[in-house]
Amino acid sequence: MLSSPANQLKRARQLDALAAIIPMSSADRYAEVLTDADVATLKH
Repeated sequence: MLSSPANQLKRARQLDALAAIIPMSSADRYAEVLTDADVATLKH
């Protein structure tokens, strides 16, 4: 099932916010294991 454009944009913004706190060299590794709930927790 494809996400709606609004959900895709929201997810992109969340990932951009994470990029500010997670080193880019580790981004691919974290992208494979982080869930949406993890992303929400890290934002707080």
